[in-house]
Amino acid sequence: MAEASELAPDPFALLPGRADVVQPDPPLSRLPRVGVVLAAGRSERLESVTGGGSKALIRLGGLSLVERAVRSLLAHGLERVLVVVGHDAGPVAAVVGRLGSGRVRAVRADRWSDGNGASLAAAEVGVAGEALFVLATADHVFSEGALDRLLGAGEPAVLVDPAPDRAAWLEGTRVRVVDGAVVGFGKHLDEPAIDCGAFLLPPEMAATVSASTPRAACPSSAHSPSPATGALLSMASKDRAVALGLPPAPERALGWLLGGRDGRLLLVAVGALLGAPLAALAAVTATSALSLGLRVVFLRRPPAT
Repeated sequence: MAEASELAPDPFALLPGRADVVQPDPPLSRLPRVGVVLAAGRSERLESVTGGGSKALIRLGGLSLVERAVRSLLAHGLERVLVVVGHDAGPVAAVVGRLGSGRVRAVRADRWSDGNGASLAAAEVGVAGEALFVLATADHVFSEGALDRLLGAGEPAVLVDPAPDRAAWLEGTRVRVVDGAVVGFGKHLDEPAIDCGAFLLPPEMAATVSASTPRAACPSSAHSPSPATGALLSMASKDRAVALGLPPAPERALGWLLGGRDGRLLLVAVGALLGAPLAALAAVTATSALSLGLRVVFLRRPPAT
């Protein structure tokens, strides 16, 4: 009988547990005034959910993803937000038009199907003259305070998850970090960190992408850098793009309180095994109330300065 072939090693299991990113809160300086939200993509992987429409219109907790992204930037004090639209542009622009009382504007990317580089190029005029601008993708959702470090960095920076779980790592764009600075991007990299879809960039970035987009509409391979990635790496090597670690989510700590769904089911199961349903009910009520109270505290606390 032929010997069974050995399974290939799991690349995720071989990685270090955490990337070397910058964790201390940087001083608040040169706060950006303008934000750009990329909401032009189609996302064929979510077609069963979107029905062929824009993924930016997917609703989460009563709000569309694009509305969540815009509200998050406005809540941080940005003066203007540009939303780049492309696929399903009309409905996305209609949602954008109801936000911000003149502070939010939709910008159409005619070449949106060429990728994020073409979408960013459409915002070139809108960010011209700014010291720095915030770039965020509509399909990333950020918890309270997650963007504070990035907006206060005062220099080109990338928000990075230094220790993602396996599912996020397999799906995300990996980031190579050396001495706290970004030196590489790509889904093919064997690096523990992934980017979080949020960047602090100089306006030259959009101009560089705009110049390179027509020549890079069809990358030669899956590992070829997009115009946006190529321009970001060029900027990083020239000016240093700091890799800022995503602050720990309070939900992870709250999970130990057993106030979530899985925790409640565990308490109910233990109560049933012990023949004490009333005690299980009391425990579920207490842990749920404590978790809810702590969530309110986390949301109401002032941002770090």
